[in-house]
Amino acid sequence: AKIVGETTFGKGSMQSIFSLAYFNLPGAIKLTTAYYFPPISDNYNGIGINPDEGCEVALSEQASKINIYTLLNESQELDNQLAVALEVLNK
Repeated sequence: AKIVGETTFGKGSMQSIFSLAYFNLPGAIKLTTAYYFPPISDNYNGIGINPDEGCEVALSEQASKINIYTLLNESQELDNQLAVALEVLNK
């Protein structure tokens, strides 16, 4: 499969939120509670995954202003990354 888009951040960790109500304090604290270690390579936290050669395309400024969960349904014509992905699939 080809990877289309931009280099990802590389989230290789998990955070958990703990309420401070137990201590009679307002708010919460967010702590890193786990790391993901792939079976074959090093942890990719902060490194990410790069798109394949010729498939690097930034999301248009107009599309980046739209909620990602509604972009596909409401404004598919603005999603230039999807357009490139479809071109790659049709080759």
